[in-house]
Amino acid sequence: MTKVQNRRRQRLTRMGDRLQARLSTAFMDVRRQVGAVQGVEVLKGVPVHMGRRSIDNPNPQAVSHVPVLMSVTLHMPVETDVQNGDVIIVRTVNERGETIDAYRGAAGSPFTVNSRKRIAMTMQALGRDEMGDGVV
Repeated sequence: MTKVQNRRRQRLTRMGDRLQARLSTAFMDVRRQVGAVQGVEVLKGVPVHMGRRSIDNPNPQAVSHVPVLMSVTLHMPVETDVQNGDVIIVRTVNERGETIDAYRGAAGSPFTVNSRKRIAMTMQALGRDEMGDGVV
């Protein structure tokens, strides 16, 4: 890659990061097994875009309005430290920063497209008691 191409890529990445910070309504927390300790929080409050690919609710009587399983693609800055097998919790928030919905799933293998990191995964909806404090 030439110097000009590299500078252009860096400039586009910075522009994408600024846009994502302003437009994002989803934030991700990442937990990982470190040695014998399970669930060590590695990242908290990383802005992401959650692209929903499919939604499934195998028992509509049990859950009235929240999908049980979702197939999603998470889009994030390329320098985000996410590894295959990490536990990811994504919270969607309103304009006041209050949590609307939360989802949990295990990360698949991350890949990079157009200077953005992506992870395809299946996530499960969390109940109100599992969402945490409610404010990002």
